[in-house]
Amino acid sequence: MYLNICPVPTAVTTLRLFPNESALPASLTTEIEWRLLDGVHTRSGYSTVEQLPAAERIELFLPPARVLRTVVNLPASARKQARKLLPFALDQILLGEPTEQHLAYAFVDEECQLAAVQRNVLAELLNTLSQAGRRPRASWSADMLVPADGSVLLWCGNGWARREGAGAQWFDAPSPTQPPALLTASLGEQPPSALAISAEHASDLDMAAWQTALGDDLRILDHEDPLSLPIQRDAIDLMQGEFASGPQLDLDWPKLRATAYLAGAVLVLATAAWAGQWWSWRAEEKALKHEMNSAFLAAFPGTPIVDAQLQLQTKLQGKTDTTAPVNDAALAKLLTLAPRFTTNADIKLVGLSYLEGRISAEYQTKPDQIAGLVQSLQSLGKVETTNTTPGHVRLTLTPK
Repeated sequence: MYLNICPVPTAVTTLRLFPNESALPASLTTEIEWRLLDGVHTRSGYSTVEQLPAAERIELFLPPARVLRTVVNLPASARKQARKLLPFALDQILLGEPTEQHLAYAFVDEECQLAAVQRNVLAELLNTLSQAGRRPRASWSADMLVPADGSVLLWCGNGWARREGAGAQWFDAPSPTQPPALLTASLGEQPPSALAISAEHASDLDMAAWQTALGDDLRILDHEDPLSLPIQRDAIDLMQGEFASGPQLDLDWPKLRATAYLAGAVLVLATAAWAGQWWSWRAEEKALKHEMNSAFLAAFPGTPIVDAQLQLQTKLQGKTDTTAPVNDAALAKLLTLAPRFTTNADIKLVGLSYLEGRISAEYQTKPDQIAGLVQSLQSLGKVETTNTTPGHVRLTLTPK
């Protein structure tokens, strides 16, 4: 294992994985080259899949030889159905059956740029990384680290990759020492002007041979570690469709916009109706409490009100717990009749009780002083008076 440190701006800890083509399909014991971008520093090394460093974000870079790039022309009206139509558009380009390929695409202006990789290769690699707790959030071809103008050759461990527009070139090479014969045979009018290779492998280069083949202006890219370069803006993320890192919904949102607006309007109206009903119930509750408080004050002048219903039940139950609780009908009847038991200020009401359908009121007075009250209550039912203690009279009403 080797470690290099070079400045790379990044917001989170990112682990980049670079599996070698000869190592695919990978297992938990397969050794993978990696870069750990942590703040302004980069660590690099080789580890088996099960011993890879931990990071907040995992990125997978496939060998460029495994990824086919091309451009497909699709009508603007067919873009929403691109994933379903692309396999048919590539029938004459792909070496195998379209169903055996995983397709990822991106629209650049009027072009549909496409990347294809064998489905089983990508699936097995992602499954192995998931078993080690290192499932990637994104995946690209490794040559997406260099520009698409054909000016840079990227060393990928077992060959050189070069991007030209939406396409790419791959040149097998056992080592970076000499330029591959296929590379020198396919040079165009503008040969590559820079080699992107890590410091570890740069010492293996025979620059004289390279400059003889590609020109004296050829140089090594001014970056200590090209595998930590930023991703190019036109890079196509392979984690699409079934391999997407998160759930995807294949919905035609423009057509659903009207339905969404209607559903939102219904929800707003339902909320407004519920709020109106709630305020109505609250107003009724306040009115009922006000009536109960008024009746309690009329029956017991000068008594502070905390909870009229609870206070009235307590008074009716007396000082023992053997009395049966007063039901709502009896309580309503008592509240209706209670004001009839009030008298002038000279006669003090000292107690009011309700038992077995009879209302009893105790006054601090003489029997002849409540004769008028007795007469006024006789229209409501049978009235009886008894002397309880000296100076106290109990009046009992049995309502009709």
